[in-house]
Amino acid sequence: MNPTISTPTIQHAPTAAVNHLIDPQNGSWNEVLTKNNFNLRDVDEILKISLLKREQNDAIIWRFDKKGVNLVKSAYRVCVDVLINKDD
Repeated sequence: MNPTISTPTIQHAPTAAVNHLIDPQNGSWNEVLTKNNFNLRDVDEILKISLLKREQNDAIIWRFDKKGVNLVKSAYRVCVDVLINKDD
């Protein structure tokens, strides 16, 4: 299935962000708000996305590769090293 949102963009909400769709009390999707802002297909796809239940502080983790260049590949490697292997 196509992962791209198919609901037309809401022109009067240019500052809307994903975190606005999350209930801050329980850390789950705000289903009412999601259903009010997206078509049925998108609501179904959004609600399938698991949300992290634990609270983590933001941190800058971008590192350079061996040549001193910032690449998506190096950021991915950092994510794997810091976020996934951290739990081992």
